Amino acid sequence: MFNTMRGWFGMLSKRGGRPQVKASAHIRVNLEALEARLSPSVTPFNPLQTTKSGGNTVAILGNQPTLNVTTQAATDHIIVKFNQPTSFAASLGVMGEQLADKVFKVRLAPGTDMTKTLATFNGMKGVAYAEPDYVVRLQKTPNDSAFSTLWGLNNPGGVSGKADADIDAPEAWDVSTGTGKTLVAVIDTGVDYRHPDLAANMWKNPGEIAGNGKDDDNNGIIDDIFGADFYSNDGDPMDEHGHGTHVSGTIGAVGNNGIGVSGVNWNARIMALRFLGPDGSGEISDAIKCLDYAVKMGAKISNNSYGGGGFSQAFKDALTRAGAAGHTFVAAAGNHSGNNDQAPSYPASYDNANVVSVAAMTSMDELASFSCYGKASVDIAAPGVGINSTLPGGTYGSLSGTSMA
Repeated sequence: MFNTMRGWFGMLSKRGGRPQVKASAHIRVNLEALEARLSPSVTPFNPLQTTKSGGNTVAILGNQPTLNVTTQAATDHIIVKFNQPTSFAASLGVMGEQLADKVFKVRLAPGTDMTKTLATFNGMKGVAYAEPDYVVRLQKTPNDSAFSTLWGLNNPGGVSGKADADIDAPEAWDVSTGTGKTLVAVIDTGVDYRHPDLAANMWKNPGEIAGNGKDDDNNGIIDDIFGADFYSNDGDPMDEHGHGTHVSGTIGAVGNNGIGVSGVNWNARIMALRFLGPDGSGEISDAIKCLDYAVKMGAKISNNSYGGGGFSQAFKDALTRAGAAGHTFVAAAGNHSGNNDQAPSYPASYDNANVVSVAAMTSMDELASFSCYGKASVDIAAPGVGINSTLPGGTYGSLSGTSMA
């Protein structure tokens, strides 16, 4: 996975030594979405189906996950095939369940060294083979009805592109699907916090009382329940464009709820911060307010899918403040096919250590034709072409860009 990308960028490239170009005040930045295909809201389905077997009703999964073989193995027994099992049974006295002709489970004493035991058995003339009894488990695959369209999370190949050109999400979900403690600030056009695939994962300001018209937590913003809007200067970051809602779905759409799509983190908390208007543009000064708000309110990571303008010392200073607070700033590398080492694309090209610049890859595991790149200035590549995700009004659609990556 990402072999081609690793060759171009390196997974952890050093960020020093980039050119920094001075620019005038009131810098405006813009979104760069290349492709949009809207689709209606996805109908929920029941993942649990039933079938008749021998007069009994047996439950089966509607979206059956595959078995995932791990390197974990049982520690109290091994599997052994004997050439002459009867002669070993009397002498060993540890024969367990017979699995097949001449194949048995052989019980082991507590604390037995598995490696040495397997080597001993495999060295015996009367043993055909001895092997661990590997643990297998169902690979976590969500029942979200449009999951099969999310090639960036799990790419089976074929019509979806190159097999395994993805982020290995199901493998990661075997470890964790999210703790509910990861707070991600989406600094963008806002978020449709009522979307049925996002509502349960929206961050809610614990210090604010909804609808009372007061600044309960004294942070300067009235009724900032789900985040804040620095474009309209109020506490309602509702998305009037669609871009912020789309990236939010990839980050943290509710997983395994039977509808729509699944986010990378099934249980992320999404803080909505708006500084880009309905036309997709906004000012750097408002982006700085968003970042400062995110840090102040406890977000340790933010998604920043915008670009344009030049170097801003004020913004760089805001990044420095955020970095001192342990905040990671994830930024879209840019959609104009440029080499960011030669011509910086801000904010992705700031050389602050807490900035992570992301390029876009295709389902064929190649750099997207529109994606910016740079050996020293771009840190990683991720799926960014034809990405299906949430859109305002409870709908879904496909977009392309380093924003999606």
